[in-house]
Amino acid sequence: MATQIPASFPTPAPILRKGLVVVIVSLLLLIPISMLRGLISERIRLADQAEASVAAGWGGAQQVSGPIMVIPVRHRIRNGRGQVQEHMGIVFTLPDTLHIDARLETESRRLGIYTVPVYQSRLSIEARFLPTDLAPLVRLVDAGQQVFWEQAQLLLPVSEVKGIRALEAARWNDQALRFVGGSYPQHNGVRAAIDVARLRDGEPASFGVDLTVAGSELLQFLPLARTTDVAMGADWADPGFSGNYLPAEREISAAGFSARWQVLELNRDYPQSWTDEAAVSHEQLSKSAFGVRLHLPADIYQRNERSMKYALLFIVMTFASLFLLEHLAGPELHAVQYALVGLALSIFFLLLLALSEHIGFDLAYWLGTAALAGLIGVYLGGALRSRVRGWGAAAAVLLLYSLLFVILNAAETALLIGALSLFALLAAVMTITRKVDWNSISRETTI
Repeated sequence: MATQIPASFPTPAPILRKGLVVVIVSLLLLIPISMLRGLISERIRLADQAEASVAAGWGGAQQVSGPIMVIPVRHRIRNGRGQVQEHMGIVFTLPDTLHIDARLETESRRLGIYTVPVYQSRLSIEARFLPTDLAPLVRLVDAGQQVFWEQAQLLLPVSEVKGIRALEAARWNDQALRFVGGSYPQHNGVRAAIDVARLRDGEPASFGVDLTVAGSELLQFLPLARTTDVAMGADWADPGFSGNYLPAEREISAAGFSARWQVLELNRDYPQSWTDEAAVSHEQLSKSAFGVRLHLPADIYQRNERSMKYALLFIVMTFASLFLLEHLAGPELHAVQYALVGLALSIFFLLLLALSEHIGFDLAYWLGTAALAGLIGVYLGGALRSRVRGWGAAAAVLLLYSLLFVILNAAETALLIGALSLFALLAAVMTITRKVDWNSISRETTI
């Protein structure tokens, strides 16, 4: 029996073909979106370079603390052949109490189009050593080691010595101190010679200094005492508390912030005293640092980066709206017209990045949105042969991008708002199209 060949073949339904075209156009738009993400990453690198350039001239992130008492010792060790070998070492001793009162005066420096927060901080540092703090050294003397009491010094840790603007009223008990440059390996700062005779005689010793340091973006402290108490106040309204300890008290307002930390010896992982520098490294001390980071009130690159995460979603939602509009109430749109609308939606994010670097994110966003909605309204008004439908599409774009703006500014509730909004949009589409006869719209044609 011969096989009959049909005279015509069924072709895919027009609505399915158009749906496939829309999907392909959406996927192709991933190329410019990816390029825009790369551009944002490049601008972030340039901003970091600007920050490093300002820090090189003004001062970088600063890490300061109270004093460390430093006393050299000579160790005598008898080897297996009975010979006595000697080598020099250092004993580092921390104070019993440390109080730091910090006052920050901040400003924003510009390098080209980039803004870098910098500060000058006046620090009033008070510390107290107890006679019992010398116990490790006394034990060394009892063990026959030699302690060079007369060479005792105080090391004042400052991560970037070049950022010191003033060092005043430095005193050890009633004795004025003169600090000089010169750090110990792995422990950066300035140092001064001290007399520990009074401390050896059983009386406490006090230390005080008024220190002014300049830095950028970050100021941290080290809890180098049995009890460390730090109080800070600044005229910066957007602080980010960072490091190993959060403040026990804090108050933030539009005029600035104040905060207070209290850290005990029990909260650290290093002792009050150690011999030789390898015992407690600078890295180990730095892990216990705490302080504040001066965040910019609105980081335009972070917000641009967040907006790009929603780019494809909003392009697809716009296409879906056009797809419904053309099949329910208007002339058919060509794939080229979808592509042009998609490019306009993509260029919006480029326009947003470029404008936000000069006029701020919020104003740039609304100017870009108004320009995008106007362009789409005019274009689709002609493509759909109806000004009403064109401006209806523009209104839909305004609504969608207003929603995106709300999501971008609701960092903590962005997921909730996004999820509820998508559900509401889907519910609206299902409600509008609930009586549509898709079978009649997607009738098969023959060739």
